[in-house]
Amino acid sequence: MSDKKSNKYLKLIGLAIFLSAIVAHYINKSSSSRSFGNVSEVCNFLSSQGIDTHMSKNPDVTRSICFSNYVELDSSDSDALANNIAYYVMGKGSQIEKLKVVVNFNQPPSSYTEDTALKAFQTLISKSLGVDSLPQLEDAIKNRKSMNWSATTPDQKKVADIKLVYDKWPTTGYEFRFIIE
Repeated sequence: MSDKKSNKYLKLIGLAIFLSAIVAHYINKSSSSRSFGNVSEVCNFLSSQGIDTHMSKNPDVTRSICFSNYVELDSSDSDALANNIAYYVMGKGSQIEKLKVVVNFNQPPSSYTEDTALKAFQTLISKSLGVDSLPQLEDAIKNRKSMNWSATTPDQKKVADIKLVYDKWPTTGYEFRFIIE
């Protein structure tokens, strides 16, 4: 084989390897990460509801990208711990892996806290996944039940898992954790 043909084949092989590496990178990237949006947008999803976040100051940011302080909601007994809500965005660096809202019902029952929780959950669903609402969500909150959903595209590709976790405490209180991952 002539040197010209050898060089041509080597160049073609090199190009094929390069293109394969690019395709593999994008396949791995799209299957291993979700696109909830850019970090600053996602961290501010609930700011319109008074739930402001701040960036994690942990130098080894392996779990939390940003989080809010617990925001007090309502309290019928000023001497007891108030009902509260917090928002967390978790992941590694700029790769967002999980969105979570925690609502503590320290003084149940509270329709105001339930309504605030439902609004925060629905806002998170809308802004992160583009879904208007989950019809069963309100019933699950009112009936204090855990539930799981899968968000899919119109062609049934899974986009995210959505969980509502109800946790009854040994006292009179309880907690809801709403998670999108």
